[in-house]
Amino acid sequence: PPSPSPTHTVGAPGAATLPLHGHDSWVLSVACSPAGGECVSGSSDKRVRVWDWRQRQTVAVSTRAR
Repeated sequence: PPSPSPTHTVGAPGAATLPLHGHDSWVLSVACSPAGGECVSGSSDKRVRVWDWRQRQTVAVSTRAR
């Protein structure tokens, strides 16, 4: 498979998309709150990130699982 990109795109089908940078590997799942402006993503880099998609920045990062 192709190498993972450091940019992950968030957006609803038919809507504008927003690239977010942070994970070191494939993003496996994303859940977003349209009312709150936050998304949570889980990656094969064994981290979970909480994003403020309006500010385009990471709010919190889990510690790496062992």
